[in-house]
Amino acid sequence: MECWIDPPALDQVQMAEQLIRASINQTSFLPGATVTLTLHFDVAEAGLDAVSNVSVDFHRIERERNQFAFGFGVAPIIKESTVEVSQTLPADFRIGLYVVNRAVLVWGNDPGARQEQFAFDPIVFAVQSAVEKPYSLQELDVRVNEINRQRGDYVHRVMKTVLAQNAVTATRFRVLIFGVGCLLHARQQLEGYSISPIGLGLSHRPMHDIVNTALQREGVGPIDFDPQAEAHFESTTPTFMVSYIAVEALNHQDALDHCRLHANEVFQILGLERGQMPREFAALVFQYGSPAYLRSFQMPGYRGNLVSDFNPVSTANAIERLLPKLAANPFLRLLSRTYADATAETNHGFALLRYWAVLELLADRYVTRGTRISRPDGSVISKANGKPELTDTKLGRVYTHILGNGVFVTQGSYIDNGKERRFIIGGDSTHPGYTANTELISLWDMVIAAYAIRNAIAHEGQFDVLTAALGGRNKQLAAKLVTSGYADPMGFLKQQAQIAFWRESNKP
Repeated sequence: MECWIDPPALDQVQMAEQLIRASINQTSFLPGATVTLTLHFDVAEAGLDAVSNVSVDFHRIERERNQFAFGFGVAPIIKESTVEVSQTLPADFRIGLYVVNRAVLVWGNDPGARQEQFAFDPIVFAVQSAVEKPYSLQELDVRVNEINRQRGDYVHRVMKTVLAQNAVTATRFRVLIFGVGCLLHARQQLEGYSISPIGLGLSHRPMHDIVNTALQREGVGPIDFDPQAEAHFESTTPTFMVSYIAVEALNHQDALDHCRLHANEVFQILGLERGQMPREFAALVFQYGSPAYLRSFQMPGYRGNLVSDFNPVSTANAIERLLPKLAANPFLRLLSRTYADATAETNHGFALLRYWAVLELLADRYVTRGTRISRPDGSVISKANGKPELTDTKLGRVYTHILGNGVFVTQGSYIDNGKERRFIIGGDSTHPGYTANTELISLWDMVIAAYAIRNAIAHEGQFDVLTAALGGRNKQLAAKLVTSGYADPMGFLKQQAQIAFWRESNKP
């Protein structure tokens, strides 16, 4: 039986992987049943009786890719050259086909205990309802072959450019877009294209040579090449490749233009939660059946991106979930680009400006104007002249949108002159973490402070704490919070923009 198995993450590959045989007690299970996996060693593994734990992952077989479904680690039963582990499935375990093909054995209980990963031929099993007849091995084979056929159609789907869709004839190309600034641990297969980590970073040697050339012209001796600097440069410039397997286009340039636009939207999604939006640095277009090709190299300006998801297929899941929404919803496209720009911005003040823009876009869309603004407890907020604050202002609308989302209360602590001080943002004395010495910072004050900083940056290009401390109440409040450091409006605004963006993107 053949079964598509997603490759392990790069960091998992570093663990020594040995091949063994394995078997399972049944081919079909009910939710809540016990699954027993037996690992068979042809030659008794050294110290097998000292194995203290075995970790196993089950993956659900789906058309697009195998999804992590269930993982467990248990103490095994060891009999001569076999290791047996059992696990009871949850009562609500999802019906479907599953596969397992790896196990990690741990010797001893010390933090540095020996661990080894063992691979075996994929074992496929079914989880069925009580009214279904259990699958035989032959029936499982038929089901898996059908999924393989569907996945083959998914992997090799042909993309057509806009010009090719309206043309009488078109040529088929393969397009490769190379990016830098995103750390991926595993290959991501999507419909008609894939994203693969290359495992190499960029080299700074050409820059080193440029510096030495300049030094020689200045009459200064050359500097030595530093291997540690090279290693750091490579580690902070992770590279990857987006591969389009079959693109129908009028010519090389048409194929490249189409894939570049598509890859740019993929890059936006990759940059949403990683603090860095990757950039293209090279592209190649190959024509099938011809030696002709088109190449392009660019200088994107790199900063590195070292955050990676734990789930090796979550990146592909996010892209496929969001990409159709971005194509169909211009407002979400605008919001996504604004949010991605905010997470990629290295300047603290400019980032705050963009996070505010995310909230302002949503507030303008959903908050009704002309209504009174209230505190979380329902009391009306008034101006200095006694008149109520209204949602007619940007400040009022953003505040109301944050209040409506309902996820704004945070608490923390810091050390001041050797003593612990606690604070709560957006809460009151009814909060479980409140004590007599807790500082309460209202939601209204946090938004006021953030808005004062936003205005200073938008109108003057920066927020000057010393100048703000001599200004009006709002500026003074912003200066106080920025100076204190423990309740930074920037961090608060970033958190609220993140919550608001994902809430909007998760809508049907």
